[in-house]
Amino acid sequence: MSALENISVSRFIPILFTFPLLTILLSALLLHEDIGYEVVAGTGLIVVGVWTLSKGHDSRGEKNVKRGVLLV
Repeated sequence: MSALENISVSRFIPILFTFPLLTILLSALLLHEDIGYEVVAGTGLIVVGVWTLSKGHDSRGEKNVKRGVLLV
C-alpha cells in the first residue's frame, strides 16, 4: 500500500501483475522445469515493460517513482 502512496495506479497495477516472474524462477529452482526460449523472451519483455514504466516522468500526484516501483 505504501507503493500506491508513491506512484499512480496506472503504474502500480501493471508492475504488480508481474508475479509470473517469481513463478518462473521458483519452477526452475524447485521443480527443475526446463525454461524454453519462449519463456526467456517473455521474461525479457516483462523486464523491459517494468523498466519502461519506471523511467517515466512523475505525473500529477506521484511522490517518488523509483521508490514506488521498488516497493511494488
